[in-house]
Amino acid sequence: KKPVINFNIAEQKVNGNNGCNSFTGMVLSVTPGQIMFDENFAATKMFCEGQGEAVFTEAFKKTKGFFFSDGGNTLHLTDGDIDVMRLTKK
Repeated sequence: KKPVINFNIAEQKVNGNNGCNSFTGMVLSVTPGQIMFDENFAATKMFCEGQGEAVFTEAFKKTKGFFFSDGGNTLHLTDGDIDVMRLTKK
């Protein structure tokens, strides 16, 4: 599967799928260009082949900022000047 992230900023929640398991967690703060997640996510525990889930989880934990490109269709999650994840709106 491809990873999916859903944000509900009004309720300060984030959930989705990391490519194998579903997860849910809290958004601690959002300011222009910055976002902070609680690192204590709840997740399902299915067996996942390969390293995709671990790579996704570590990138998500490193996220400190964000910006949009492509007219708002692409979300860049960043750590400083480095994209740790790039997601396209479906």
